[in-house]
Amino acid sequence: MKLLIAASEAVPYCKTGGLADVAGALPDALHQKGHTVRLVLPLYRGIRERFHKVRPTGKVVFVPAGTEHERVEVWEEEPRPGFHVYFVRADAYFDRPGLYGDTPGSAYGDNDRRYALFSRAVFEVARAMNFHPDVIHAHDWQAGLVPAYQRHFYRFDHFFKTTATVFTIHNIAYQGNFPPSSLATAGLPGTAFQPSGVEFYGQVSYIKAGLVYSNALNTVSPTYAREIMTDPAISCALDGVLRSRADRFRGITNGIDVHFWDPERDKHLAAHYSSADLTGRAMCKADLQARCGFSKNKARPLLAFIGRLDHQKGVDHLIEIAPALLAKGVEFVFLGQGQEHYVRALYAIRERFPSQVFVETKFAEPLAHKIYAGADLFLMPSRFEPCGLGQLIAMRYGAIPIVTPTGGLLDTVRSAALKNGTGVVSADQTPGAYHSAVLEGLSLLKDAKKRAGLQRRAMSEDRSWDRSVDEYVGLYTAATRWASERV
Repeated sequence: MKLLIAASEAVPYCKTGGLADVAGALPDALHQKGHTVRLVLPLYRGIRERFHKVRPTGKVVFVPAGTEHERVEVWEEEPRPGFHVYFVRADAYFDRPGLYGDTPGSAYGDNDRRYALFSRAVFEVARAMNFHPDVIHAHDWQAGLVPAYQRHFYRFDHFFKTTATVFTIHNIAYQGNFPPSSLATAGLPGTAFQPSGVEFYGQVSYIKAGLVYSNALNTVSPTYAREIMTDPAISCALDGVLRSRADRFRGITNGIDVHFWDPERDKHLAAHYSSADLTGRAMCKADLQARCGFSKNKARPLLAFIGRLDHQKGVDHLIEIAPALLAKGVEFVFLGQGQEHYVRALYAIRERFPSQVFVETKFAEPLAHKIYAGADLFLMPSRFEPCGLGQLIAMRYGAIPIVTPTGGLLDTVRSAALKNGTGVVSADQTPGAYHSAVLEGLSLLKDAKKRAGLQRRAMSEDRSWDRSVDEYVGLYTAATRWASERV
């Protein structure tokens, strides 16, 4: 199939969250399966500054933007033979310090305008590069207008008349909701501003555009798919929309790049190891302890958290239970950026336990690898979790995940109480239940045989994209069939 993947971020070029990991790995996995794949991204300032092989193609397109047209340059890189990444260069829109705002968690006031231009440019870039996609796969609200543009404009265009659209929800809490005036900014007809279109509680919703206009849609785990169809709190009131499209909605669990995340070859580790020989993990733990300024005491349990410091990730629960755990002598490593009150709270804990707590609020890729390889327990107390990649990487590296029973965490981690267990699942999402789950994890560490068995099972499981890619191809095939029906 000829596939065009549209996303606002993708590794290695730009990243704020898990969307980038998926948008970077999925196209490559599809390419390796023999499909003809193109990825299209905005050309942010940071990409031009850091990726010097990204070059102009000489192609220029004029993209409809409200009542006018914007001049857009098409840039390109071919990271692997036959796999091309296209970039939308529009400096007035994307030559800025951040992707979505100047600082993490902030938002530019014209994000509606920026990502309307990007979504429309997806089509014009494909045309300029003479790439006729069977499917355009759009990700999250930033590309949510792609299916809307296909439905309202491009299905009448000979170049795209057979093109289907697929839309993926990575986190339904991020919706891209804007004032009614954004309808004109997006260039959509007035008829689109209704409950069956982009209107959502009096606003224009870019994510809803993806949900209602795509030929097929999915989210990133089966359990999260069920949750957002049935629970208004988790779906942020979009559950009814999803139920109306249940016959075309799937849950497909994410994979990880098992070549990039590989403890047998990872260049950032002090030692390499495998499920068959875990001895190198002790050296990795000692290396992490040294990096964090801890004493090299292999008997001290080392607990880790990597992720956004926000309400969804349950950071407040960790802050609540950390002092009691630290009083037992554990060590804590926190890596993540996010809301300032959580940052202050973590630094306050570090001041109380300076020899046991390490906090880093600037994401550092090498340090993340060291944490996965050196931590004994990997903590994910999420209130909801569409899929989660941290637990998948942790299991591949032999760090025992302690998770809450939600979304993709429930789909990918099996309780240690089971014969085929791979981690610890808390009874519920309260701080007390999660504290008990961490204590269960600490008990597991004392049983060397049980711990090693848990680690080996988790490390031996296939976390690659292979199975997920096959499911996506099935969804693409269904989308092309449904598109031909024009229902």
